[in-house]
Amino acid sequence: MKHSKFYIILLMIAISFNFLSCDNEPIDPALLIENPEACDAVASFSVSNFVDGTKVNLNWDANGDTFQIQYEPKGFALGSGTALTSADNHLTVSGLDNTKEYDFYIRNVCGATSFSEWVGPVAVGSISINVCQAPSNVVVARSATLATTANVSWTATGVAQWEIQYGPTGFSLGSGTVATATSSTHQVLGLSELSGYDFYVRSVCSPTSKSTWAGPIQLAPTTAPVTSDYWPTAINNQWVYSMDGTMQEPVKIVSTNVIEGKTYYTFAAPTSGATATQRIRKLNGDYFIKIEDITIPASGGLPSSTTTGNETIYLKDNLPVGGTWTNSYNQTTTYTGIPTAITMAFTITSTIEEKNVSLTVNGETYTDVIKVKRVTSSTLMGTISNSTGYYWYAKDVGPIQIENPGYPMQILESYILN
Repeated sequence: MKHSKFYIILLMIAISFNFLSCDNEPIDPALLIENPEACDAVASFSVSNFVDGTKVNLNWDANGDTFQIQYEPKGFALGSGTALTSADNHLTVSGLDNTKEYDFYIRNVCGATSFSEWVGPVAVGSISINVCQAPSNVVVARSATLATTANVSWTATGVAQWEIQYGPTGFSLGSGTVATATSSTHQVLGLSELSGYDFYVRSVCSPTSKSTWAGPIQLAPTTAPVTSDYWPTAINNQWVYSMDGTMQEPVKIVSTNVIEGKTYYTFAAPTSGATATQRIRKLNGDYFIKIEDITIPASGGLPSSTTTGNETIYLKDNLPVGGTWTNSYNQTTTYTGIPTAITMAFTITSTIEEKNVSLTVNGETYTDVIKVKRVTSSTLMGTISNSTGYYWYAKDVGPIQIENPGYPMQILESYILN
């Protein structure tokens, strides 16, 4: 039976069949590794008085898919306590002793290695509110005398320190360059005149209290970057691939759609196997793939399921060899008839390994080829899995060869461009 392998080009769906648990267990010291850049800290966190002498109810105000809680008797060191995980904004902790005082901490999980700041300690019967205010009126402009320098300014009161994070347009928070400022202006040096950047600023109210990030504020290139088209987008453009000599369903652009002010080119959905609406858009040299929710039919004794989509950058054609970028997102899978959903955190690090090279595929030699290495790290309840794939893109053609672990090499057989 022929199955579409379109998803091998656009995504690797990693699904684990272990269910989430909130059972108490000693915390892994790795949970203390901080990368508090990618999401906001919990705004308020409350711990109720004792219920029945052995329980307390936790409640918090925050947007997120997963939260980590640590607790132990008052004064414990983070990393030596008991860890809980919750996908809700509330949790009941049992097995306590009302003759003891306890401290509770909470943080937001943003990705495989990305977290918010810890909020706490909060004692039984108390509430902690994060009142650190984010800067406003953030302005970024290139220096009038030196285009490789950016002047950043903002408005904030009652704060003496700030953090600035910046990177190429569309970069993921946590993967950028971070600078510290002690006044409400800052200069960033060594930028590229031909590249665009995103800037974020946040307040540092204390060593344990930081505001949410204000941004992104975009800094445009001084001159439009010189880019080539390594995935041509036009309605009725079509690519046909084979795997182990077996022809796959055509990959065809069938329409354009404007979503949140951005124009996407939409591919025809596969006729068998997993299905999802998939789209591509480009901004300067960045190629974005947007995948809507994925429907997977029942198979191998497993019920049918739905997995949340994502949007990632698959190619940056204006980066030099060695240039990298990172995408991070959470993916939740819900199975029919099973009440517990499974959430996995993904981090994808891509690197330009070769550029302007030639590659012969299926007897045809393509010139001006870019090779991209993609390392995907998936995390479920502390268990990390890694896989490495390789993608080759030819100028004015598109993807010509794809190599992913566990699958045969996928090669371009034919294409039609309009």
